[in-house]
Amino acid sequence: MLSPQLATLLFALPGRTLELSQRMARDISDRGGCLITIGSGVPGLQNMHVPLPVLNEWLSPMVDIVTIQLLVAKLAEAAGIVPGQFRWAGKVIKQE
Repeated sequence: MLSPQLATLLFALPGRTLELSQRMARDISDRGGCLITIGSGVPGLQNMHVPLPVLNEWLSPMVDIVTIQLLVAKLAEAAGIVPGQFRWAGKVIKQE
């Protein structure tokens, strides 16, 4: 699946999973994938990197999801899509 045409966003955040994330980033890069790391950088890799402030390991997932939501909202707007607007479905609530 990896190719220069497929961008991979990878969170490399301080804590228990940092080493695993950095190893995955190296694997993606070594196999020719287009890689964007978010959080901590990966030493030795020449890829796009978005730094984040260092947070408590247990609080960082809240920052992660906001980052992705903001990115996806901007991508949707660029494509002419209104973020959060249902396009093919309506409300399902039948009773309160």
